[in-house]
Amino acid sequence: MAVIERSSLIALVTTPTRLPLACSHEIEPCGTTHSVGWPVTSDGVAATVTVNLSAKHLADPGLVALVSTVLEDHDIAPARLCLEVTESDLVYDREGSASTMRRLKQLGVRLAIDDFGTGYASLDYVRRFSMADVLKIDATFVRGLSHDRHEDRAIVSAAIVLGRTLGFEIIAEGVEDERQRRILVDLGCDKAQGYLFSGAITGPEVAARLGADDCDRNDRAAAADHNTS
Repeated sequence: MAVIERSSLIALVTTPTRLPLACSHEIEPCGTTHSVGWPVTSDGVAATVTVNLSAKHLADPGLVALVSTVLEDHDIAPARLCLEVTESDLVYDREGSASTMRRLKQLGVRLAIDDFGTGYASLDYVRRFSMADVLKIDATFVRGLSHDRHEDRAIVSAAIVLGRTLGFEIIAEGVEDERQRRILVDLGCDKAQGYLFSGAITGPEVAARLGADDCDRNDRAAAADHNTS
């Protein structure tokens, strides 16, 4: 699955190779993504785009209607849009944020809790916002994995176990070296994002990478078929 994110690549943590990435859109201009072109793979399958939401967006009473309109106007499958909220932004109006996220979930979009572990009451937020699909472990903890910081490894491990037990997909943020990736694999993390995989790239580069990755997969499949024939 191709996942688009502002900061850097999100990849399967077991795949330390180049994967697709695109620039992000704040929610207000989300309706203009048609002019940029919603990223698609070479076989015509739409990529999944992650859009960051702020506390201001969550407090906007028209947010759910806006997202619904954008999806309908541009014929975007809801599951191809992931809305990401930082844990700290959820603190301003917990009940209101939870209500908005439930309504967004009813549209069929994916929801992610970003920067997990840096908020005021992380365990409470995991319970309160269990409608989310993705839990993203903050880079401040991932960074310590390179320096044998046992406290950071314990926190990352606990977050992965907790998230997976509750049914979240786990993404580690800020992965910058191979050592961090290997430790995350050992800990059972699902995916990772960071400069180990890619920095931010432009829209046209996204299309090129999506196509290149599909070509690579097709070539590998063809080679496998040839070797078994």
